Formats: sequence, C-alpha cells, structure tokens
Amino acid sequence: MAFKDTVLSASLERVVIRVGAVNLTVEVLPTTFNTTIPFFVGRIDEDHFFISDAIPEKFRFAVMTHEANCLALKACGREGHCIMALQEEMKRVPAADIPEYKVMRIAMFTGLVEHLSQGPQTPFTEEVKRTLTALHML
Repeated sequence: MAFKDTVLSASLERVVIRVGAVNLTVEVLPTTFNTTIPFFVGRIDEDHFFISDAIPEKFRFAVMTHEANCLALKACGREGHCIMALQEEMKRVPAADIPEYKVMRIAMFTGLVEHLSQGPQTPFTEEVKRTLTALHML
C-alpha cells in the first residue's frame, strides 16, 4: 500500500486549515500511527498534510503555519527555512500558551532528530537540529 493510502486509511478526521492564501487539507491521525515522533506532522503531497491527534486543536494552525512556510521557503532555496518558519509559527501562539506549546514542539523535534539520526546526515537533518536548538533558546 502506498504511503498516501496508508495515511488516508488511518485518518480519524479531515480538516481544512487556511494558512495565508492557501487551504491545507489535513488528515488527523491517531498517535499510534507514529510512536517514535510525538506530536508528528508531515506532508502527503502538495497541499495535503497529516497531523497527530495529540496536537491540541488550539495549536493546529500554528503547527501547519510552520509546515506551509517551511516548504515554501525551502522551495525558494532559502537556507535556514525551518528556523524562519519557526519564527512565523511562534507569532501564531498566544503568549499564555507558549510554555505548553514549546514543550510539545521540543518533543516533536527531538523525536524527529532521533529518527533522522538513524539515517545519513542530510541538509534537512541539520536544519531540524538547528531548529530544535532555536526552540530551546526561546
């Protein structure tokens, strides 16, 4: 079964999240879909994504803002695209929620770094590591 089909068959819910001028279709998946990366998020294709149901609804827009901006900046060839996306993402989180949000995102980026470290080091791996460091410094 293709990855997209696996995601679609596991989906609990489909939501549309508007980021800027783009509507993102987002499949909400159970946390059991990926037990190695807490609060996971990813892309299926162009404007079709998936997100863990462990991510509270109040944080979904900020997380998807990161994903959309990260991909757009990467497509433009921008080095540091993940950190730039993090800066935009954090503007979408109310100040009172930042401590809770940071814990969630640090857990996700830590899991992602550990997962990526099992394979070859790539520019993406380094980008994710730098973003995790930036999160710790916020």
